[in-house]
Amino acid sequence: LLNYQVRNRFLKKLEVRISVGPGENDKAKKLSLARKLKSFFYAYLELIKEFEYTNTSAPAIGIITHFIKSRIKVDDNEYIFDAYEKKVKEYHNEMLALVELRGEIDGLSHYLVGIDAAGEELVTEPWIFSNIFREARDSKSQKLFYKHVGNRQIQNLGLTYHVGEDFRHILTGLRWIDEVIEHFQYHAGDRIGHAVALGIDADRWADENPVITLPRNEHLENMLWIWDLCVKGRCPIHIDIPYIENEIIKYAKQIYTENNCNLTVHGLLQTYKDKFNLFDFNMSEGQPKTIKPNIYIKMKEPIQIKLEKKEIILIKEIQSILINELSIKGIIVETNPSSNTAIASLGSVFEHYIQQLNEMNLENGKKMMQVTINTDDPIIFNTNINNEFAYIFFALQEKGYAREELLQWIDKVRENGIQSSFIKSRDITNEQRIKEIEDILKQLENYT
Repeated sequence: LLNYQVRNRFLKKLEVRISVGPGENDKAKKLSLARKLKSFFYAYLELIKEFEYTNTSAPAIGIITHFIKSRIKVDDNEYIFDAYEKKVKEYHNEMLALVELRGEIDGLSHYLVGIDAAGEELVTEPWIFSNIFREARDSKSQKLFYKHVGNRQIQNLGLTYHVGEDFRHILTGLRWIDEVIEHFQYHAGDRIGHAVALGIDADRWADENPVITLPRNEHLENMLWIWDLCVKGRCPIHIDIPYIENEIIKYAKQIYTENNCNLTVHGLLQTYKDKFNLFDFNMSEGQPKTIKPNIYIKMKEPIQIKLEKKEIILIKEIQSILINELSIKGIIVETNPSSNTAIASLGSVFEHYIQQLNEMNLENGKKMMQVTINTDDPIIFNTNINNEFAYIFFALQEKGYAREELLQWIDKVRENGIQSSFIKSRDITNEQRIKEIEDILKQLENYT
């Protein structure tokens, strides 16, 4: 796989993903991860030695530890809370394995550089990962220096999360993007994967989806999220707040049929926000079972929503608000032309949304965010980084942009990718890199 990617002689940095692997607890997970890393470093070492014969530098390669989003399976006699807790504990053990290895193996943080989560977006919402990402970033769990080496500092862990590409309702995609930024302890330089909902054409999407089928609680949470944006002053003041409040109470009563006369918008909003702190990692026995099966079934019952013109206007305004906020916060969006065209609501690569996020000129006064062009999974989508840049180049050329202007913009996006990579630029030779990796492999022998 590495050989396939590095055939591009212009490649400077390559981020690859690996999952932690099987294990019943964090110690077993750490052993699985150590074995995978050992295999990876032997392959990378062989690659670097090949570059020595050509008197050129091998590309710097970094590993993103990959949490795999998957459907939460609930047994017939199991509380919903227990099922979610079980899955979150598994993710937590993976996170602990990663953090502990990075702190114990000298030099590993230069190569084990970040975490992400990707997979079935529609069945694994951001709140499930909120505690995982916060603790991975938390200073209490992250050590500043290696245990056995006096002044060798551990490189910070980068965060990226794939979200906003696959959604039933575009408002849901926008909400999930905002939830990641608000609840994952993101810093400037962290990344969002895909974020199609930010740039997709709302009018075209509405024409193609005049009626949307979605779970009842998803619509309820969209309304709560919009109401909260308005209360915080993040949404335009002309939003019809009484209408949104009526929608919230109407759909909440359909879910919480017992004592629904006590429902309030503030109370429902707090219930929605509590999900992001539902699991702490000092989980005590006998926690309350907060999600009853009968309520869960009502939450997941499908409803149909007809899109109205005022809602399309709202979608466009929220897109603009989030783009502006992400730009100010320094959050980067990773676009993946082949992947986006295959998975998201794009007719072809010529409809790609990258220009909605970062225009070639700023004459309209909009604050545009940093974007990068990536491959996602190059083997699955049968592509490489050259192809992905070419697709965007020809898509924009088709829209009438001058070639010179396009090349300058493409080079700016390429530079964004270099600078936003979690792989830090270091002026080291192939010989120095070989020595580093050999030292890491010796330390990994203690685990395998």
